[in-house]
Amino acid sequence: MLSANAQRIALGRRLLPDWGQSPILELKKMADNQNKRGDAQEHQGFEYRSSIFETKTSGERMQDIIRNSPYFIIALAFNMMLLAFAMVWKLSHDEQKPADKPLEAVTRNVEEDKPKEEEVKKRDIFDQADAAVETIENEVTTNEQELVFPDQNFVYGDHNETDNGEDYAMAKGDNTNFNLANSTGKNLFDTIGIGGGSGRNGRGGYGGPFGGRRNMTVRGGKGASAKTESAVEAGLRWLARHQDENGAWSPDNFTKNCQGGTVCDHSKGFGYPEYEVGNTSLALLAFLGAGYDHRATKQWTDPFTKKVIRVGDVVKRGLVFLKDRQDEAGNLCESTNTKWGYNHSTAALAMSEAYGLSHAPQWKGVAQKAINALVNGQNPAPGGTGLWAWRYRPQSGDNDISVTGWCVMALKSAELAGLTTSQSSMEGAFNFCEEVTDKGLGQVGYTKREEAGQQVKAIGKNDDYANHQALTAVGMCVRTFVKHNPDDPMLEKGAKILVGDLPTWDKKAKKIDYYYWYYASIALNQFDGPESPRASKGTYWKPWEEALKKSLLDNQVNNEKLCSNGSWDGDDRWGVDGGGRVYATAINTLTFEVYYRYGNAFGLTKKAKSGPAVTTPKAPEKPADKPADKPADKPADKPAEKGGPEKKDG
Repeated sequence: MLSANAQRIALGRRLLPDWGQSPILELKKMADNQNKRGDAQEHQGFEYRSSIFETKTSGERMQDIIRNSPYFIIALAFNMMLLAFAMVWKLSHDEQKPADKPLEAVTRNVEEDKPKEEEVKKRDIFDQADAAVETIENEVTTNEQELVFPDQNFVYGDHNETDNGEDYAMAKGDNTNFNLANSTGKNLFDTIGIGGGSGRNGRGGYGGPFGGRRNMTVRGGKGASAKTESAVEAGLRWLARHQDENGAWSPDNFTKNCQGGTVCDHSKGFGYPEYEVGNTSLALLAFLGAGYDHRATKQWTDPFTKKVIRVGDVVKRGLVFLKDRQDEAGNLCESTNTKWGYNHSTAALAMSEAYGLSHAPQWKGVAQKAINALVNGQNPAPGGTGLWAWRYRPQSGDNDISVTGWCVMALKSAELAGLTTSQSSMEGAFNFCEEVTDKGLGQVGYTKREEAGQQVKAIGKNDDYANHQALTAVGMCVRTFVKHNPDDPMLEKGAKILVGDLPTWDKKAKKIDYYYWYYASIALNQFDGPESPRASKGTYWKPWEEALKKSLLDNQVNNEKLCSNGSWDGDDRWGVDGGGRVYATAINTLTFEVYYRYGNAFGLTKKAKSGPAVTTPKAPEKPADKPADKPADKPADKPAEKGGPEKKDG
């Protein structure tokens, strides 16, 4: 067997072919020399090696260098020679190849060879990669390709991942700044109520029951499409551009944020300043419903300001605005404000969803106090036993199904977020809904059963607008989210009423009613949508969905040269009564998030006449906080006009 030194020399000879001898003879010679030297080489040390270098030829000296070199040096030299040879070979071949075509930008995980099912309208939101950028302090500019939506069966990566790439459901969080550690929350059935539903139905939530586009997935057949997602993105970008510096969205003064030399049309729906909290809450809900919380890293360059807008900062500013307005009793709007019912309920809903998505501690206390104030503001039931409903001010003694609908949504979101809620509060709302429902027709009245089907109007503001069964849709939502019973006969009766009055964009006949379209979309999608347990699902949802898309998609502002690009005109039935363009854009964006914002409330319940209704886990009774003092009686509402009750709020 060859010695270690002989093996080194064998390798060296392969590297130095100019030795001029066969490898076998040379190896034999070097092996003999090694044996002759023996111990003498160890004792003579440097002197011996020096004499060898003085008396040997250059070839022999090279042999000695290789023989005494560490093995890894020889291996490195060998690899360098191979690399040099490979580079020479590649360069010689590249000269003969035709020039490659430039690489084309591709979106993540999109199968480009599938035919496009829908043509996406060109919007400024999709071609800003090369726009000039003015850097905002502490912001990072990016030339990342913007999202596009090529067909109905697309899948994108999760834009809600943590900074270190953890799966969101497993994220441990960060205990600094606004990226705070997750809290555990209550153990709730996430197959019912608002959110992801069983098996992460819809778009799932952040490892829990809430909506938002987990993994940004839209599954074919569920309804969301390239066009609806383009509309959502455009709506969010318009909202982000028109947010005030203090985090609010102004109903009446949003045009001060208009850019690009154009001003959004303020005449088509004039907002009222007293709805600032409510408008801000709806705008926040549009971002939260799309899956963005205060930690979202998605950003884009605004085409007018050339500044980078980071979505997480937009959400954070809005939430801080609400948080800073909260009083000791938990109200997010002054309790003396006659718009308290709408403002506080939507704000409580936004704070609950923000906490439910992030489980960030800084939102938990605010959300819990807001829910406590909501329950404390609920009117007692007739006869003094139990709870009933809400209206414009806390414990005013007046009740209506419109405000009550928003309150139920807030309570359900709070329950799913793990906050303390009152089951008796939900039951009271359901009992009031029962009281104002015409069981024979399935219609729901505004404040009492006798008003079922009658037009609700704001005198002198929307008197001439067409009547729609918006409150029947609200009643269906109350039944759905409180009782979770798909066999409730009032649901099918209500569905028949709604599909008899499909969305129609007709300004001349004044048939536009975003509020109606929003609640009816939720009610029908829950009862008869793709994830409904009904065997005959789609009977009511499909015709509604088709009419909805045609009405809203075709009439969203789509002109990249206008600041209003991505918004909707505010001159609908309730936009003319205090909502305006901010309200219109926020609620229509929310309407297109119906596909993934709300998991099916019936969960895994099977359609069976004999089967029991699914119920929510029992939550603690009314929070221990002292109920708010009953305010002084407000002046009586103006008598309703003949033909329908008066509604002062949208």
